[in-house]
Amino acid sequence: DAATSDVESQEIERVSGRFAVGDAVQVDDQRGKLVAKEADTFTICWEDGSESDISAFEAQPVLIPFEHLEVGQRYRATVHRVYHSGAFVDFGAEVMGNLPTAYVLTKDGSRIGKFDPITEHLKRNQKIQVVIQAKRLDRSVRVAMVNDEAA
Repeated sequence: DAATSDVESQEIERVSGRFAVGDAVQVDDQRGKLVAKEADTFTICWEDGSESDISAFEAQPVLIPFEHLEVGQRYRATVHRVYHSGAFVDFGAEVMGNLPTAYVLTKDGSRIGKFDPITEHLKRNQKIQVVIQAKRLDRSVRVAMVNDEAA
């Protein structure tokens, strides 16, 4: 029925939207690179050079190990959760990035004001560019927003 197909379409869009062409993906123990995507089907170029089509639901992102993260590295990130003093962002690592309010940028590239509500500048699932500011011993990562043009 129509309601079921709407739910299926939304789920396919949600899963497929997590990936972009060029992303590293993993299926079981095989790793490869996403070279094409069409609705619920991905074409993967595997490490051995072969290509195959898989269901988008089979693909898992290859996460960047914490040990490989370095201060100054830039990433495309997705806002995961916005809260009063900042946001958590997913930039493809084993850990989420903590984006403090002081490092959030407005559309014109300036930092938001001290009393400016963060929710006017960041929304859940928004795509942003970030740079790693600090790695901590507790395995947390602080990031700052950067302009899209600078990333």
